[in-house]
Amino acid sequence: MKIFLTGATGFLGRHLLPALLAEGHEIVALRRAQSRLDKFSGLDRKINWVSVEDGFKAAFDSNPGIDVVVHTAAIYGRHHEDCAEMLAVNTEMPLSLVEAAIKSGVGFFINTDSALPRDMTPYSISKAQFTDWGRWFGENGKIYFADVKLEHMFGPGDDESKFTSFVINACRENRESLPLTLGESKRDFIYIDDVVSAYLCLLQSKRDDPPGYEEFPLGSGFAGSTRSFVELVHKLSGSCTRLEFGAVPYRTNEVMLSVADTSKLNSLGWKCETSLEIGIRKVLGELQ
Repeated sequence: MKIFLTGATGFLGRHLLPALLAEGHEIVALRRAQSRLDKFSGLDRKINWVSVEDGFKAAFDSNPGIDVVVHTAAIYGRHHEDCAEMLAVNTEMPLSLVEAAIKSGVGFFINTDSALPRDMTPYSISKAQFTDWGRWFGENGKIYFADVKLEHMFGPGDDESKFTSFVINACRENRESLPLTLGESKRDFIYIDDVVSAYLCLLQSKRDDPPGYEEFPLGSGFAGSTRSFVELVHKLSGSCTRLEFGAVPYRTNEVMLSVADTSKLNSLGWKCETSLEIGIRKVLGELQ
Protein backbone atom coordinates (compact mmCIF):
# COMPACT_ATOMS: atom_id res chain seq x y z
CA MET A 1 0.00 0.00 0.00
CA LYS A 2 0.94 3.62 -0.39
CA ILE A 3 0.82 5.13 3.10
CA PHE A 4 0.81 8.77 4.20
CA LEU A 5 2.42 8.85 7.67
CA THR A 6 2.32 11.79 10.07
CA GLY A 7 4.51 12.03 13.16
CA ALA A 8 7.28 10.06 11.48
CA THR A 9 9.94 11.83 13.55
CA GLY A 10 8.10 11.21 16.83
CA PHE A 11 8.44 8.20 19.12
CA LEU A 12 5.72 6.03 17.60
CA GLY A 13 6.44 7.17 14.05
CA ARG A 14 10.17 6.38 14.32
CA HIS A 15 9.34 2.78 15.24
CA LEU A 16 6.43 2.42 12.84
CA LEU A 17 8.17 3.75 9.74
CA PRO A 18 10.87 1.03 9.37
CA ALA A 19 8.27 -1.65 10.14
CA LEU A 20 6.05 -0.35 7.33
CA LEU A 21 9.00 -0.29 4.93
CA ALA A 22 9.91 -3.85 5.92
CA GLU A 23 6.35 -4.89 5.01
CA GLY A 24 6.90 -3.49 1.51
CA HIS A 25 4.71 -0.40 1.82
CA GLU A 26 5.49 2.83 -0.02
CA ILE A 27 5.80 5.71 2.45
CA VAL A 28 5.00 9.39 2.09
CA ALA A 29 6.06 10.93 5.41
CA LEU A 30 5.07 14.32 6.74
CA ARG A 31 7.61 16.47 8.56
CA ARG A 32 8.23 20.03 9.59
CA ALA A 33 10.93 21.86 7.67
CA GLN A 34 13.16 22.02 10.76
CA SER A 35 12.80 18.33 11.67
CA ARG A 36 16.06 16.42 11.96
CA LEU A 37 16.30 13.31 9.82
CA ASP A 38 19.62 11.90 11.09
CA LYS A 39 17.75 9.06 12.85
CA PHE A 40 16.61 7.82 9.45
CA SER A 41 20.07 7.22 8.05
CA GLY A 42 19.87 4.43 5.49
CA LEU A 43 16.11 4.80 5.09
CA ASP A 44 16.06 8.27 3.51
CA ARG A 45 16.07 7.00 -0.06
CA LYS A 46 12.99 4.86 0.62
CA ILE A 47 10.87 7.69 2.03
CA ASN A 48 9.18 10.51 0.15
CA TRP A 49 9.28 13.35 2.66
CA VAL A 50 6.71 16.13 2.35
CA SER A 51 6.61 19.34 4.35
CA VAL A 52 3.66 20.36 6.50
CA GLU A 53 4.44 23.96 5.60
CA ASP A 54 3.56 23.26 1.95
CA GLY A 55 0.02 22.19 2.83
CA PHE A 56 -1.83 18.90 2.54
CA LYS A 57 -3.31 19.56 -0.89
CA ALA A 58 0.17 19.89 -2.36
CA ALA A 59 1.28 16.72 -0.56
CA PHE A 60 -1.58 14.65 -1.99
CA ASP A 61 -1.40 16.25 -5.43
CA SER A 62 2.30 15.39 -5.72
CA ASN A 63 1.76 11.84 -4.42
CA PRO A 64 -1.30 10.40 -6.19
CA GLY A 65 -2.65 6.99 -5.29
CA ILE A 66 -2.30 7.13 -1.50
CA ASP A 67 -4.32 4.27 0.03
CA VAL A 68 -4.28 5.12 3.72
CA VAL A 69 -3.31 7.85 6.17
CA VAL A 70 -1.68 6.76 9.44
CA HIS A 71 -1.85 9.73 11.80
CA THR A 72 0.50 9.62 14.81
CA ALA A 73 1.51 13.29 15.17
CA ALA A 74 0.54 15.11 18.38
CA ILE A 75 1.74 17.42 21.10
CA TYR A 76 1.01 16.60 24.72
CA GLY A 77 1.54 19.76 26.73
CA ARG A 78 4.60 18.32 28.48
CA HIS A 79 6.83 21.09 27.15
CA HIS A 80 4.67 24.04 28.17
CA GLU A 81 2.65 24.21 24.93
CA ASP A 82 -0.47 26.31 25.46
CA CYS A 83 -4.05 25.28 24.74
CA ALA A 84 -4.21 27.15 21.45
CA GLU A 85 -1.16 25.29 20.17
CA MET A 86 -2.62 21.92 21.19
CA LEU A 87 -5.88 22.81 19.44
CA ALA A 88 -3.96 23.74 16.29
CA VAL A 89 -1.81 20.59 16.19
CA ASN A 90 -4.17 17.98 17.66
CA THR A 91 -7.49 19.14 16.21
CA GLU A 92 -7.23 21.66 13.39
CA MET A 93 -4.21 20.17 11.60
CA PRO A 94 -5.59 16.60 11.37
CA LEU A 95 -9.01 17.96 10.43
CA SER A 96 -7.42 19.63 7.42
CA LEU A 97 -5.53 16.39 6.76
CA VAL A 98 -8.57 14.13 6.72
CA GLU A 99 -10.49 16.56 4.49
CA ALA A 100 -7.59 16.66 2.02
CA ALA A 101 -7.37 12.87 2.13
CA ILE A 102 -11.07 12.47 1.35
CA LYS A 103 -10.85 14.94 -1.55
CA SER A 104 -7.92 12.92 -2.90
CA GLY A 105 -9.89 9.68 -2.82
CA VAL A 106 -8.21 8.09 0.22
CA GLY A 107 -10.54 5.52 1.76
CA PHE A 108 -8.78 4.58 5.01
CA PHE A 109 -7.60 6.71 7.95
CA ILE A 110 -5.95 5.34 11.11
CA ASN A 111 -6.02 7.84 13.96
CA THR A 112 -3.85 7.62 17.07
CA ASP A 113 -6.17 8.64 19.89
CA SER A 114 -5.79 8.74 23.66
CA ALA A 115 -7.39 6.41 26.19
CA LEU A 116 -7.65 9.35 28.62
CA PRO A 117 -11.11 10.69 29.51
CA ARG A 118 -11.91 13.48 27.05
CA ASP A 119 -12.16 16.24 29.69
CA MET A 120 -9.09 15.33 31.74
CA THR A 121 -6.48 17.65 30.17
CA PRO A 122 -6.22 20.16 27.32
CA TYR A 123 -4.43 17.39 25.41
CA SER A 124 -7.28 14.90 25.83
CA ILE A 125 -9.85 17.56 24.95
CA SER A 126 -8.03 18.42 21.72
CA LYS A 127 -7.66 14.74 20.77
CA ALA A 128 -11.35 14.05 21.49
CA GLN A 129 -12.42 16.99 19.36
CA PHE A 130 -10.66 15.55 16.32
CA THR A 131 -12.08 12.10 17.06
CA ASP A 132 -15.56 13.65 16.99
CA TRP A 133 -14.83 14.89 13.49
CA GLY A 134 -13.46 11.50 12.46
CA ARG A 135 -16.61 9.80 13.70
CA TRP A 136 -18.71 12.26 11.71
CA PHE A 137 -16.76 11.65 8.50
CA GLY A 138 -16.94 7.89 8.98
CA GLU A 139 -20.62 7.71 9.87
CA ASN A 140 -21.48 9.96 6.94
CA GLY A 141 -19.81 7.69 4.42
CA LYS A 142 -16.76 9.82 3.66
CA ILE A 143 -13.96 7.45 4.79
CA TYR A 144 -13.22 4.42 6.98
CA PHE A 145 -11.91 5.96 10.21
CA ALA A 146 -10.14 3.55 12.60
CA ASP A 147 -9.66 5.22 15.99
CA VAL A 148 -6.87 3.65 18.05
CA LYS A 149 -7.41 4.36 21.76
CA LEU A 150 -3.82 4.06 22.93
CA GLU A 151 -2.92 3.27 26.54
CA HIS A 152 0.45 4.00 28.19
CA MET A 153 3.03 3.19 25.49
CA PHE A 154 6.72 2.96 26.41
CA GLY A 155 10.04 1.90 24.93
CA PRO A 156 13.65 2.93 24.18
CA GLY A 157 14.12 6.53 23.06
CA ASP A 158 10.79 7.80 24.36
CA ASP A 159 10.28 11.37 25.58
CA GLU A 160 12.12 11.77 28.89
CA SER A 161 9.23 13.77 30.34
CA LYS A 162 6.88 10.76 30.22
CA PHE A 163 6.21 8.93 33.47
CA THR A 164 7.75 5.65 32.31
CA SER A 165 10.92 7.27 30.93
CA PHE A 166 11.26 9.55 33.96
CA VAL A 167 11.09 6.62 36.38
CA ILE A 168 13.43 4.39 34.37
CA ASN A 169 16.01 7.15 33.94
CA ALA A 170 15.86 8.15 37.60
CA CYS A 171 16.43 4.57 38.75
CA ARG A 172 19.08 3.82 36.13
CA GLU A 173 21.02 6.95 37.11
CA ASN A 174 20.66 6.22 40.84
CA ARG A 175 19.25 9.64 41.60
CA GLU A 176 19.11 10.29 45.32
CA SER A 177 15.33 10.21 45.57
CA LEU A 178 12.23 9.91 43.41
CA PRO A 179 9.10 11.69 44.73
CA LEU A 180 5.92 9.88 43.72
CA THR A 181 2.23 9.60 44.44
CA LEU A 182 1.04 6.67 46.55
CA GLY A 183 0.94 4.74 43.29
CA GLU A 184 -2.48 3.19 43.73
CA SER A 185 -3.77 4.17 40.29
CA LYS A 186 -3.67 1.34 37.76
CA ARG A 187 -2.34 1.72 34.23
CA ASP A 188 -2.09 -0.46 31.15
CA PHE A 189 1.54 -0.29 30.00
CA ILE A 190 2.26 -1.52 26.47
CA TYR A 191 5.68 -1.90 24.86
CA ILE A 192 6.30 -0.08 21.58
CA ASP A 193 6.83 -3.24 19.49
CA ASP A 194 3.33 -4.42 20.36
CA VAL A 195 1.89 -1.04 19.40
CA VAL A 196 3.60 -1.25 16.02
CA SER A 197 2.35 -4.80 15.42
CA ALA A 198 -1.22 -3.64 16.16
CA TYR A 199 -0.98 -0.96 13.46
CA LEU A 200 0.35 -3.51 10.98
CA CYS A 201 -2.55 -5.78 11.87
CA LEU A 202 -5.08 -3.00 11.27
CA LEU A 203 -3.53 -2.14 7.93
CA GLN A 204 -3.76 -5.74 6.79
CA SER A 205 -7.19 -6.55 8.25
CA LYS A 206 -9.17 -3.37 7.62
CA ARG A 207 -7.71 -2.11 4.33
CA ASP A 208 -10.84 -2.88 2.30
CA ASP A 209 -13.51 -1.90 4.84
CA PRO A 210 -16.30 0.40 3.62
CA PRO A 211 -16.67 3.92 5.08
CA GLY A 212 -17.51 3.98 8.77
CA TYR A 213 -16.13 4.65 12.24
CA GLU A 214 -14.62 2.01 14.54
CA GLU A 215 -12.73 2.18 17.84
CA PHE A 216 -9.78 -0.06 18.68
CA PRO A 217 -8.60 0.06 22.32
CA LEU A 218 -4.86 -0.71 22.35
CA GLY A 219 -2.93 -1.80 25.41
CA SER A 220 -1.60 -4.96 26.97
CA GLY A 221 -5.05 -5.73 28.34
CA PHE A 222 -3.68 -5.75 31.90
CA ALA A 223 -3.59 -2.91 34.41
CA GLY A 224 -1.09 -2.88 37.25
CA SER A 225 -0.55 -0.19 39.84
CA THR A 226 1.92 2.56 39.06
CA ARG A 227 3.61 1.63 42.33
CA SER A 228 4.24 -1.91 41.10
CA PHE A 229 5.68 -0.50 37.86
CA VAL A 230 8.09 1.73 39.78
CA GLU A 231 9.10 -1.08 42.12
CA LEU A 232 9.76 -3.41 39.18
CA VAL A 233 11.94 -0.81 37.44
CA HIS A 234 13.78 -0.22 40.72
CA LYS A 235 14.43 -3.94 41.15
CA LEU A 236 15.46 -4.69 37.55
CA SER A 237 17.83 -1.71 37.39
CA GLY A 238 19.45 -2.55 40.73
CA SER A 239 18.83 1.05 41.70
CA CYS A 240 19.80 2.76 44.95
CA THR A 241 17.29 5.57 44.40
CA ARG A 242 15.03 6.21 47.38
CA LEU A 243 11.39 5.82 46.34
CA GLU A 244 9.23 8.40 48.11
CA PHE A 245 5.69 7.11 47.64
CA GLY A 246 3.13 9.64 48.85
CA ALA A 247 5.39 12.66 48.43
CA VAL A 248 3.31 13.91 45.48
CA PRO A 249 -0.49 14.36 45.70
CA TYR A 250 -2.81 12.89 43.10
CA ARG A 251 -4.23 15.22 40.49
CA THR A 252 -7.74 16.38 41.29
CA ASN A 253 -9.10 14.39 38.32
CA GLU A 254 -6.75 11.41 38.64
CA VAL A 255 -7.86 8.31 36.71
CA MET A 256 -7.55 5.38 39.10
CA LEU A 257 -8.04 2.64 36.50
CA SER A 258 -7.25 2.62 32.79
CA VAL A 259 -7.07 -0.64 30.84
CA ALA A 260 -7.76 -1.60 27.23
CA ASP A 261 -10.31 -4.17 26.17
CA THR A 262 -8.23 -5.70 23.38
CA SER A 263 -10.85 -8.23 22.27
CA LYS A 264 -11.49 -6.43 18.97
CA LEU A 265 -7.81 -6.42 18.01
CA ASN A 266 -7.43 -9.99 19.26
CA SER A 267 -10.25 -11.04 16.92
CA LEU A 268 -8.15 -9.69 14.03
CA GLY A 269 -5.22 -11.91 15.03
CA TRP A 270 -3.23 -9.45 17.13
CA LYS A 271 -1.95 -10.18 20.60
CA CYS A 272 0.40 -8.48 23.03
CA GLU A 273 3.70 -10.39 23.00
CA THR A 274 5.91 -8.39 25.37
CA SER A 275 5.53 -8.69 29.13
CA LEU A 276 6.06 -5.62 31.27
CA GLU A 277 9.28 -7.08 32.69
CA ILE A 278 10.71 -7.87 29.26
CA GLY A 279 9.76 -4.39 28.02
CA ILE A 280 11.51 -2.72 30.94
CA ARG A 281 14.58 -4.89 30.43
CA LYS A 282 14.69 -3.82 26.78
CA VAL A 283 14.56 -0.16 27.73
CA LEU A 284 17.32 -0.74 30.28
CA GLY A 285 19.39 -2.24 27.45
CA GLU A 286 19.62 -5.73 28.89
CA LEU A 287 17.77 -7.28 25.95
CA GLN A 288 17.59 -6.52 22.24
